[in-house]
Amino acid sequence: GCQVAAEPADSAFAFTSDEVELLARMEHARWVADRVLAGWTPGPKDTKARRTPYLVPWEALGEQEREWDREPVRNIPSLLARIGRRVERKSTPPEGVCG
Repeated sequence: GCQVAAEPADSAFAFTSDEVELLARMEHARWVADRVLAGWTPGPKDTKARRTPYLVPWEALGEQEREWDREPVRNIPSLLARIGRRVERKSTPPEGVCG
């Protein structure tokens, strides 16, 4: 339900809290897949051994770790604005959810 569009000078966009949560969950799943494909395994943090305690489902993350995924999602509109783009809703989303 959303797309990237050219940015008019007066545009402002913010994802709803439901959208942030959905996109953060998706980002965590993407990150886990990326790490697994790169040979990382679950365990105590050890960069050399490619171990991280965060290779777990979203539900197993603590609130601080979940925030690590939410914050970049919240920044998407401002990051796009830096390159002259914006997030635009293609239609009115049900319950304020993009997608």
